[in-house]
Amino acid sequence: MLFSSAITTILSTYGITDYHQEKRTERVYRIQTNTGSYALKKSHVNNQTIGKWQAVYQWVVQQQVDAFLPIMPNQNQQLLVLHENEYYYLTPWIENETVDMHPAFFHAIGKLHGSTLQKKDFVLDNGKRQTIEESLLEELEFYRGHMNVYVEQIEKKRFMSPLELQIVMNYRYLIKLFDITEYWQAMYVEALEEETTWSSCLVHGSLTPEHLIVNDFYQYFLNWESTYIGSPVDDLYTLCRNMFKNHDCSMDKVMEGFQIYENYVTFSRVEKCSLILRLIDIRQLFTLVQEIMDQPVEKKRIPLSIETEREWRRIILSLQLQEILRSQIEAEEAETD
Repeated sequence: MLFSSAITTILSTYGITDYHQEKRTERVYRIQTNTGSYALKKSHVNNQTIGKWQAVYQWVVQQQVDAFLPIMPNQNQQLLVLHENEYYYLTPWIENETVDMHPAFFHAIGKLHGSTLQKKDFVLDNGKRQTIEESLLEELEFYRGHMNVYVEQIEKKRFMSPLELQIVMNYRYLIKLFDITEYWQAMYVEALEEETTWSSCLVHGSLTPEHLIVNDFYQYFLNWESTYIGSPVDDLYTLCRNMFKNHDCSMDKVMEGFQIYENYVTFSRVEKCSLILRLIDIRQLFTLVQEIMDQPVEKKRIPLSIETEREWRRIILSLQLQEILRSQIEAEEAETD
């Protein structure tokens, strides 16, 4: 939480002395002045990441990318103001218009990726490809073996705890998950042999639908201090992972969004495989199951149950998404045969 004296000190570097502050979140304050409204944000940038952030910002300026809400320099032409070992920045305050945010969001991220997209060649020799294949299979068998052991241990108990019952009731999804993971791993390795280009673009890095502002003239992304140059798959993975944990997530809307996005960027088979393999990755669920098997203290059981349920929901929706993409890929392959 920022004290009024700290806000005064930071705003003074912008020449702002007469203002009214309103706390909106733990990291964001709305600053109202006679000349307009601004958002004062406590950033996630630190001394280790500021150099990378500045380099990406310069690239954004040079490429004239207009998808991000502009950051206002202070009187010393600083974009980030350091105060008590934390970095802060100021942007215009823009209210969201009442629109259907779902299609607007996928249009915006498609435009961002499409306008900064670059293709790069990559070459994998047989040795590297074989190493990737063996590593993927080894990891899969590790999780499959351990999860089977855990379920067997639970089923031998006369009485199961609610957390253990949660694991057993969802075990059918695990069986399906392991078989499907094997399928996508094989397709991924095969695609690596056939494809020789990889896409890179400007990646938001912390993508959720709440990070977009839409008005009559512009679409702006917020909270972009995690931005970097990387694969467009990174943003789609982060977005899906965040959306899939919500109980009201609609797969129809997700697929509608994908169709909008593909008007700007078309994923290769390698990229589709990469997206699915990351979404159906079991590591986080496995960590939660390990905590359950360690018999957590009572005060941790409810938060652990909530987080585990969210992770199961993410797995189940990821399995639904992969089924749709799998059908699309198989239909495309049938057309080319």
